[in-house]
Formats: sequence, C-alpha cells, structure tokens
Amino acid sequence: MRDHLPHELVLIERACFQAKGTHDVFHAVDSALQRMVGHRLLTILVYDDAMTLATRLYSSDPATYPEGALDPVASSAWAEQVLHLGLPFVGHSEEELASVFAYHQRLASLGLGSVVNMPVRWRGRVLGSLNMLDAPGRYAHLEIDLVRILAHLVVPALLAR
Repeated sequence: MRDHLPHELVLIERACFQAKGTHDVFHAVDSALQRMVGHRLLTILVYDDAMTLATRLYSSDPATYPEGALDPVASSAWAEQVLHLGLPFVGHSEEELASVFAYHQRLASLGLGSVVNMPVRWRGRVLGSLNMLDAPGRYAHLEIDLVRILAHLVVPALLAR
C-alpha cells in the first residue's frame, strides 16, 4: 500500500489545487483512502467547543449520513482518547462499536462493524475527525500511519471553513 502513497499524494495535491471548496478536498482524500485502505462509509466531523456535539461536514454516503447533521459525541472514554488526547480509535467488531456509539444498532443494520476514528489535529488541538467504517474485522491489519497522513491533508480545508 505504501508504494502507492506518492501517487495518491500527487492526486490529492492536484485536487486541492483545483478545488472550488472544502468538499472537493474532502472528496479527494476520501477517494485516496478508498483506493488505498477501503471503506463503505467515510465521514469528516467537527466538534463544538465543549466537544459534546459533532457536525458532519462530509459524508461519502450523504443519503444515509447527510452532511450538516448533528450527532452527540460518543462515550466519554472515546472522547477522552480521540478528542482530548488526539489518539485514533479503531474498533473491530459490533461489540466494540456498541461500547462507544449510541447509534451502534444503526451501524450494524448497515453491515458496519468496524471503525477508524482518526483525530485531525493542528497546533496541539483536535479540529475534527475523519471516520472510516466497514464490515467487522476490516481494519485488523490497518496501517494506521497511512490513515493519519491522509487524514491530516484535510487540515487546510478544516481551517478554511
């Protein structure tokens, strides 16, 4: 997978250069992650100042998970890990998702049983998170650094909003 990283970075740079707005940047990163890692759903969220409410800025499936929707932040343990410490959360099963997400039954009904929540940080602060979801066990052998690198390419788009 890493062999393709330089090519993917060039594609994202071109998309950013030609971007008319933040959505174009988000879509370019989504496409690169789809090709390199794979996912059924990708969302990009930002959080309110209290880190209790999330706003969905981007969704690879806006019909099911609409952009602009508000979601409560997951469990306090998840918020501490992802939003306060800035560490990714990777869940491999429906049970793991149930332990942190109130809407886990909806995810399961869509066949989504694994997740990567990658915090996007700038200057020591979490700006938002990039979230990939897929079938249970999908991310068991994930190269987390690859996701971190690609996720952080949305920093300028998050700062510009």
